[in-house]
Amino acid sequence: MRLIAVLVFIFILGGCTTYVPVEGAFVIGTDNTMTDHVISMTSGKNCSSIRKEKDLTYCEEDEPKIKQNIFCYRTLARVTC
Repeated sequence: MRLIAVLVFIFILGGCTTYVPVEGAFVIGTDNTMTDHVISMTSGKNCSSIRKEKDLTYCEEDEPKIKQNIFCYRTLARVTC
């Protein structure tokens, strides 16, 4: 949290010239942009625009979980699943 506050402060003082390298460092280090971090903190979910570019949901928790049905059958002397 303190790191983000420092980076935002540097961004405000330096103008737009510091935004691109800082944004690149965020994406390389965490796979999230600065905007993704803000949205993740406010929503409590792990959100990433890189996930969206890979045709996944924006937030990881919004991914539909497919429950696989397991069928078990009785055979001679044991159960097979």
